[in-house]
Parts: sequence; structure tokens; C-alpha cells
Amino acid sequence: MIKHIAYLEFLKQKAKVDWIKSGDENTALFHQSIKSRNLQNQVYSIHDMNGVWRDDPIVVSDAFVSYYKSLLGSTFGQRKTVIPQVVQIGPICSEEHKAILNAPYTTEEIKDALFSIKGNKAPGPDGFGSHFYRDSWQIVSTDVIDAVMDVLQSGKLLKEVNHTVITLIPKTKCPRNGGFVHGRFIVHNIMVVQDLVKQYGRKSGFFKSKRGLKQGDPMSPLLFVICMEYLSRILQKMSGDFNSIYFLLQAFKLFSDSSGLQANKSKSSIYCYGMTEDVVKRVLEVSGFSRSTLPLHYLGVPISPKRISAAQCGVLVEKMTARIRVWSSRNLSYTARVQLINSVLMSLHMYWSQIYILPKSVLQGIVKICRSFLWSGKSFSQRPSNVAWDSACMDKNAGGLGFRNVVLWNVANIGKYVWALSTKQMNVWTKWVTSHYSVKQVYEKMIGVKPKVHWDKMVWNRLNTHKHRFICWLAVQQRLQTTAKLASIGVSSSTACLLCGQGIKNHGHLFFSCPYSSKCLAEVKVWLGIQLPEYNLQQLIKKIGNSKHLKFRKHVIYAGIAATVYTIWRSRNSSFWNGVVPTVQHTLSSLKQTVRSRIKLVMPKSVSRKDSQWFLTL
Repeated sequence: MIKHIAYLEFLKQKAKVDWIKSGDENTALFHQSIKSRNLQNQVYSIHDMNGVWRDDPIVVSDAFVSYYKSLLGSTFGQRKTVIPQVVQIGPICSEEHKAILNAPYTTEEIKDALFSIKGNKAPGPDGFGSHFYRDSWQIVSTDVIDAVMDVLQSGKLLKEVNHTVITLIPKTKCPRNGGFVHGRFIVHNIMVVQDLVKQYGRKSGFFKSKRGLKQGDPMSPLLFVICMEYLSRILQKMSGDFNSIYFLLQAFKLFSDSSGLQANKSKSSIYCYGMTEDVVKRVLEVSGFSRSTLPLHYLGVPISPKRISAAQCGVLVEKMTARIRVWSSRNLSYTARVQLINSVLMSLHMYWSQIYILPKSVLQGIVKICRSFLWSGKSFSQRPSNVAWDSACMDKNAGGLGFRNVVLWNVANIGKYVWALSTKQMNVWTKWVTSHYSVKQVYEKMIGVKPKVHWDKMVWNRLNTHKHRFICWLAVQQRLQTTAKLASIGVSSSTACLLCGQGIKNHGHLFFSCPYSSKCLAEVKVWLGIQLPEYNLQQLIKKIGNSKHLKFRKHVIYAGIAATVYTIWRSRNSSFWNGVVPTVQHTLSSLKQTVRSRIKLVMPKSVSRKDSQWFLTL
């Protein structure tokens, strides 16, 4: 069990997949993600600093090192000191703040900093990640703390400690990138594998970093904020007239001379409106920047003086479909798709929905994308849904999957601005002393109170395997694609049960009137030690919920019933696709092993010794 968990953690780190929940063992997904990353992260040729294409592997490596050496390995020259008058324009640190900043470092601060680093992050050239130091803390803590304290107190760092490996990864679509791409020759992918074998683990070149503070530096985000505050205070005297352009450029130069940061003119643009062409031309000549037109993209969203259009929201839709395209959808379980929709696709929409009132067509498109991905694993599909999207958007205790209704969530998000306006709290310095607007509460009010279902605790039981939960969720709502349902929509011509060959294959027969499923359930009852008459699935869940079993035992029974539903459905699929029905003994053996393994993995710490011993006897 420990080796298996360690293997999954290794695959997760290798695949760079962070959204899979603990216990959702998508090992095939991990392997395909690793394969996709290896195929995509290939660079065969690059432009050197003179604009010449280089495709020789050694020359490519040299050009790569030369570029970053000029970017990071050169000094800025003599810098000007910070002007005290500029610093005094805004707030400054109080004596109390200074005392806090000058306080000596503690061992707890060092430990907290180390333990805050995710354990699955790629290690440096030495191969030791934060996971190693956390697990071996009792052994290495003294050495690590002494080393860090010495650096903090002396200001000197052993240069080998700061060594890192810079890896060039293509971020844009390019015909020179590797991978299984439609229209390419298969030999191209064979060459990729050959290059991987030849070049794996090889490092080229070395340079010493000399440049100062840079945007995005993970070691100095707060220092960068302080540095940009200096620029902000320099710009406070700008009035917006033509002369301010000259002052602005002088301010940039002063800031650059003091900080070492320079504006990239090739990435900087000026937006000119309400100005004559002569003035525009003069501004462009003086600044050296290029002219651009609205909408501009800022913080991931388009900025426009008009109401946002569906065409401008195409970026959002494309982001969602692009995410789906790169996911290895064929290996994703339904539960993993649900997790992806909630954590990735919905988060993209929620960011936009708190800024704009999105067009109705865009919101409908988002629903179609999420619905198609849930049921087919693709961004577009004409396959009918097993469950209506409105039902899936209800809370889990009301029978849904907990998705958010994108239309109502958009309205609830924008409502906070109306609330701020009505309570005269548009000014950022105003304290909210009367009440606070909650998007979640407004959304729940708009959704309304839905009647709770009696089976939610059984379906979403923590001890259930993830894939068991989803199949049970469909089964209790009679939304599985049984032969009777397939026949009703013209997909199948037969309604006979695939397990026993008798009766009509509907949910009532499958759970548990069918002799095969009835026998499986009877064996599970004996295994779990429960004595209940024959019931259908809905009645069985009610009876177990009303029983006097203790909480842990009841959850174990729920897990056993959920596994029974899943294995019966899997046996039905085996009969449909392979023409083979597994024996009851084989089904029961597989079921027991799955339930035991899952519960051992997630067993709560609060379980009593008596219940723990009872579980070990199963």
C-alpha cells in the first residue's frame, strides 16, 4: 500500500497534474500526461540574438545560453541612489514596522518557509525536493537551520546552493514543436523518441547571474512591489498634458537608473483617442512606443469603452476548449471530469463573471462546453446528457453535482457593485460598517431552497471510491443507459437483461430483482453482517440510513452497497461489450478487495478500536 501511494505521488509529480484529488487513481492519465509533456516540450530550432535560425543541437544550446547570459548575467552599471523626496511622498514604515522587519529570524520561520513549498515541485540540480527535507526533518533540521541562519546573518550564500537549471519550453503553436499532430509524418515522432534517448539529462553551458530585481522573481515578490511603489510615487505629478509625456519618459529613465528595470518598448503600446493625427505622430516619435487600438487585454480580460461583445469573449471560450483539448480525456473518470469542471473551467468563468455582464450566447456556450466535457470528454458533442444540466447544478444534498449556474452566478457577482453603489461604498477607503455583500448568499437566495434527497449521504460517502460515487449517483436517479432506456431512444432493439436474459432490463430489475444482482447483494449482506429483506436500491438506502448502526459501520455498509452497484453495472457492460458475465464469486472477490483498499487509505483517525477491529474482520 505504501509503495503504491509513493508510486502515484511520483507519477503526479512527473505529470505536473495538481487537480487530481487524493484517492482518484488515474494512473493511465498520469502516464499519458507524462508522454504528452515529453512530446510537446521539444525545441528543434530557435532564432539567435541576430535573428538567424539555428537548428544544430549544439548551436541551439549555445544560442540559448548566450541569450540568457546577456539577460541575466550582465550588470546594469552604475545606478543612481533612491531620491528621498520621492519616498516621502507616500506612506513610510513606522518605528513599530521597522522593529518587526529588523527582528532576528527564528527557527520556526525557517521551518514554516520550507514546509510551505509543495512537496511535488520539481527539485533543483541536486535532485532533492522539499518533500525530502520535510520527511527527513528530524535528521536534517539542525543542518538546514544553521545553514539558513548563516546566510541570513552574514549575507553570504554559497554559490552552489543557488544553482538552477533553465529549461526552454515552447509556449506557442509552432511547426517545429514535437508531438502527434494531425498532418505530420509518423517518423517525426520516432525522431522525438530518439532525441529523448540521446539528450535526456544533458546540460549545456553555465553563466553567473548578475542582474538585480526582475518582475516575476519568486524569491522577491515583496521587494518588487516596493520597487514599483517608487515608480508609482514618481508618476504622481503627471497631469496628462503633452508636457507630461516628456516628464513620463524622464520618470522611466530615473526609475531605470535607480532600480535596473527597463521598459520593453517592443511590448509597450500607446492608446490614443480624441487626438489629432499630428499629435499622435508626435507622441509616438517621442516615446518610441507603438500604437495599438482597443480592446486591450489587461489581467486576462479585454478592456473596451463599450459593452463587451460575444466576439470579445471568444478568448474565454477558447481558453476553456483549449484546456479540454490538452487533457487526456479518454482516461479521465467521470469524477475527475467533475473535479476539472469545478476547479478549472468554472474558475475561468467566475473570474470573468465578477468583472462583466457576459452576453447570453457566451453563457450558453459555456454550459454546452461543460456539459459536453462531462458526458463525452470533449468540448463539443451531440450525445444526449444522462442528467439535465440544471439538475447537475443543484447542491449534492439536493441530488446534483454542486456545479454553479453560470447565469445566476454572473448576476450575483455583478450585484456586489450595485450594492456598493446603493450603500455609497464605491470609495475604496470607506469602511463597511453596516453590512457586507456576500456573492455566495445572494446566489443561494436566487437558486432557492431545493428539497433534500435521502440518498446523498450514501452516494457522497467519503469511504466510497470516486468512480463508485458517480455510478451510484446515476443509478439512484435511474439515469444509467440500460437496454430498456437505449431501446426507448432507438439505440437498441432488445430490452432483455444482459445478466440473466430474463425480464426487462430497467433500473428496478437491475437493482435488485435480477437473479444475478440479487445474489451479489445477498453475498454482500452476509459479508457486512446486515440483515435486511429484499429491497430495491432506493428502499435499501433508506433502511440503512434509518438503522441503528454506528456512524463508521454505517459508512462502511454504504461503501459496500456503492461498490455492489458499481460492480453489477460493470458486469452488465462486460456482457454487452465482451459477451462475458463474470461469476458472482469473481465479482464479490473484486468488490471486497476494492472496498478494503479504499477504506484503509482514507480511514478516519477518530474510529474507535472496536470499530477498527470489526473492519479488520471483513
